[in-house]
Amino acid sequence: MWIPSMMRHPKTWTIFAVFRYVINLFRQRYLMVTLFLFVITSKYFLMLINGQTFIPTWVYDHLTPWQTEIKAPWNVLSADGIFEFLPWRKVVMEAAANGLLPIVNPYAASTLGGQPLLANGQSGFFYPLHWPFWILPSALAPTTMMVSIAFHMGILALGTYQLARRLSASHVGAAIAAIGFSQSATLVTWLPLATHLTVLAWLPWMWLAALNKSYKHLLLLTMMSLLAGHLQLAMYSLLTTGIFIVSTKKPLLQSGRLLTALFLGLCLSACQLMPSIELGQQSHRGGVAASPAGYAAYISNAMPVSHLITWLSPNHYGNPNTNGGTNWLLTNSGVPNNYAEWALYTGVLIPVLFFAGMFTFKTLRRDHKVIAVIGVLALAIAVGSPLCAAMYYGIPGFAATGNPARVLPVLSLAISLLAGIAVSRVRLRHLTLGTFVLLVIAGSCMALADQTIQKLSLPRDVTSAISAYAILNQIPMIGLSIVACVVCVRLRSRYPIAIWVLPALLLADLWTWSASYHPAGRVADAIKTTPGIDFLKLNAAKSPIACLVGNWSISSTSPKGATLPPNLLTLHQLHDIATYDSLILRKDKETLESLAGTSLMPPENGNLMRVPTVDAATALGAEWLVLPSSTVVPTGWELAYTGSDMTILRSSTPAAIDLEPRSLVTSSLRLGIFLTILMIAVIVATNSPRFKTKLLSV
Repeated sequence: MWIPSMMRHPKTWTIFAVFRYVINLFRQRYLMVTLFLFVITSKYFLMLINGQTFIPTWVYDHLTPWQTEIKAPWNVLSADGIFEFLPWRKVVMEAAANGLLPIVNPYAASTLGGQPLLANGQSGFFYPLHWPFWILPSALAPTTMMVSIAFHMGILALGTYQLARRLSASHVGAAIAAIGFSQSATLVTWLPLATHLTVLAWLPWMWLAALNKSYKHLLLLTMMSLLAGHLQLAMYSLLTTGIFIVSTKKPLLQSGRLLTALFLGLCLSACQLMPSIELGQQSHRGGVAASPAGYAAYISNAMPVSHLITWLSPNHYGNPNTNGGTNWLLTNSGVPNNYAEWALYTGVLIPVLFFAGMFTFKTLRRDHKVIAVIGVLALAIAVGSPLCAAMYYGIPGFAATGNPARVLPVLSLAISLLAGIAVSRVRLRHLTLGTFVLLVIAGSCMALADQTIQKLSLPRDVTSAISAYAILNQIPMIGLSIVACVVCVRLRSRYPIAIWVLPALLLADLWTWSASYHPAGRVADAIKTTPGIDFLKLNAAKSPIACLVGNWSISSTSPKGATLPPNLLTLHQLHDIATYDSLILRKDKETLESLAGTSLMPPENGNLMRVPTVDAATALGAEWLVLPSSTVVPTGWELAYTGSDMTILRSSTPAAIDLEPRSLVTSSLRLGIFLTILMIAVIVATNSPRFKTKLLSV
């Protein structure tokens, strides 16, 4: 039997020798990567095994039919995970199981024949990593969403690790970069919305392919990013990869081939890209011409500079899931925003190492400096600098994106990579200077935040208490991270294993924070029913249903008196007159509002088309009406069901609505599928040995 040389003699059979042997094994490349991925993804696979999910099942607690104890405050952005992404996934799985293309969601905007679904890239039908899900029963839709999160988290962490290693980071530095990005607030806060992670999982791989001059890989990665479902984030991925290509030292021919690979990746994704562009142009968000007024509205959503304090203290402005949901993330004009839109936290260790590494700038390579430039550009866009004007007026369709801070994941990746690169470069003097600069910036941001609170006349007793608690709560982690960096830098040459304390500390920091943000739900609770819903499934399976919904605020206030908000009926295969979608057809919006005689979209949420009144339900041709438990029956309606969950009325004489038939199988979808198939055929043919032989003979 083979025995390692260090253990062949009895004298070496000591605990220390065995420990050294294990460490040597751990330092082997593939074992280290495997262990690293196991640790990163273990949290998500354990949640999956235990039947837990990031789907916001707490939403049901806020709705009238369930009337249960509220376990988590209202978070309107996270709620979209159950009002949009889960219904879309379920409808796509139903259509695929029947061998059909999910052209429409037939259960939303049912009066008009359904809401376009396939053309909305967030449905993810053409995304290759979703294909195994399409052969599964639709009842497993909540489980598939959690499986997707776990696997894409592993893809993203591995890509960031390999990219950091390619940029000369040590194994420890690569682990720090991967943990800092994969567990950062810019990703974790968006986990209920599936497409955010699926797109960003390919961003580090695209940068790595550009650095390695791998044309075929870049082509395929571009396609994966575009098919993953979030075109705004995919656009940032393409732009930053383009900066990598043109900024690093490469012959002109190589740069041209890499840029061509990006273009061919666009062509490969034409099956999704072309119908998505057409739907975007025809949607209620489309047709937005770039204008000074539109640019002012766009910039108003930019992240205030004072918000940079959340890089060290993530809950400085409150947290939507703590203190009863009290938070005051406000723009410079006082308009409220959601916590996730400006989420910046990457753990305390990342900014400490980042600023220390900036004092080694002269020793950085060209590709390191390119990453620094990309980070600066991302920050400039996020805070609404004049650079936004060039993108707003210069990039077609950018005027409809709505929020410049959506570029923050690029910033998180850049600073995480630079922090990882700095681990093996910094000295004690660099740490001292970097910590001083970081604390000065944090103090300045706190002063700016205090001025904002005074200007907007916010309740200082509440805001000051929460901010003070957030800072005091972070001081131990800030101090521990700084001390750990100092100790590890001093000991790394004598005890190399000691520096692995840093990634462990960073992971503990970020997992502790994320536990306070995402209340875990149960997969079994993702699709809940009530006696009233069972009544509708039995008696109104094919009939148009209207559910009364009042205002839908984007603040921390949950909708009052809401029974079954739009798209919730989709989970039960019931036909809702209303719809909730980021890309509602502009013509559909005008048609429904013309019939109802009133606006159907709440002032604060332009993606929701609800039925606000009984008169609107009658005018829209509803046969069934769902409202909170009530004994009052409006004229023209008959009581069909009443219970503690809801009251259901049936129309005595449903209004007949004569609408022009519309076709949602557009020419752009057909043309896009044709171009994708053509590109696949061309790529396969040009890479065949026979083609290469003939090309060389010519």
